[in-house]
Amino acid sequence: MVSESIAFDPLGRGPYTGVADGRILFWNGHSWTHFAYTSPNRSEVCNPKECATLHSYVNSEHICGRPLGLRSDKRTGDLYIADAYFGLMKVGPEGGPAISLATEAEGVPLRFTNDKFPSAHVVISGEHSGRIFKYDPATKETSVLVRNIKFPNGISLSKDGSFFVYTESSIGRLSKYGIKGEKAGKLRAVAVKYNHQGKLVQILEDSEGKVVKELSEVEEKDGKLWMGSVMVAYIAVYNLTRS
Repeated sequence: MVSESIAFDPLGRGPYTGVADGRILFWNGHSWTHFAYTSPNRSEVCNPKECATLHSYVNSEHICGRPLGLRSDKRTGDLYIADAYFGLMKVGPEGGPAISLATEAEGVPLRFTNDKFPSAHVVISGEHSGRIFKYDPATKETSVLVRNIKFPNGISLSKDGSFFVYTESSIGRLSKYGIKGEKAGKLRAVAVKYNHQGKLVQILEDSEGKVVKELSEVEEKDGKLWMGSVMVAYIAVYNLTRS
């Protein structure tokens, strides 16, 4: 499975998650079902494999795609997908093949090599060619908001839409970027766990690493934390009422 990103639709259904064979799966409350896929040239090499591991699809990812980021449009129900090979994409509420929205920003192609060796090189070398871009559905234009950052890997938008927080994995830093008001366009470092006011509220840790050793993304829904990881073949769920 190897799921990194998690999303829920406007009706609260899900989660939806992208997996290593290029598909988007949907949890119907009982089992995982096929919902969508990103590759325009999907073939039999992309078919699900029994006992698949993290590396089962490495040699075919450029054919099958690798959906790493998911976000649901709460107004339309469309699911936006960041695919490592095919750029920014979108699929409607009924699922099926995703359509391409953007493959470049300001004339520079969107590139991300999803392989353990190049990624490790980026982390070790401190390479800083990362960018965060904005796509405008009305104009269909893509612009760069933040550039020259180190391995950006995760964005969280505030509830009021006034700022977002992003991570730089190679240096373990969280930064806050203003979108609205007097702080629009301004950047600053922030703490680890915060509420909508930017205050630290709680830290959760699997200190022994028995269930969750590495996290890629966390989504809160109905009193539960749904945790995805690109390194394990399952999604972990934590009940917040226990803490």
